[in-house]
Amino acid sequence: MDISELMTQDAHEDGAEVEIFHPSETIEVDGKAERKSLGVFFKVLGIDSRDFQSAEKKAYNKQLSIYAKDKVIDEGAIIDGEISLACAAITGWRGIQDGDKDLPYSKSKCLDLMTKSPWMRKQIESFVGERKNFIKG
Repeated sequence: MDISELMTQDAHEDGAEVEIFHPSETIEVDGKAERKSLGVFFKVLGIDSRDFQSAEKKAYNKQLSIYAKDKVIDEGAIIDGEISLACAAITGWRGIQDGDKDLPYSKSKCLDLMTKSPWMRKQIESFVGERKNFIKG
């Protein structure tokens, strides 16, 4: 195997698009229940990207610092870390509106959305964590 095929960082830097599905609603397709798309898509980096790895180190260091000081696992810090990692992975979106206008991507709106929509964050985390979503071929 060629060494270039083993190096995944560039593919993760290029990113991929994840489609968001309703957390509980389904639609019937050919007699089968399928997840209902919301028509919302996020452009995300993969876990091998430099930005994601940097954010991951910061989140882990914050958690370790709290643990070293208090000798407890801080659930709030874990959730904050998940939110910051999701936001580090997201580089854009489409299909999100504010009223009748498309809502442009911004880091602050992304943070708000990932904080207040844990079900959506979990879908993004799951997609980002699968290396196969970023590697072609």
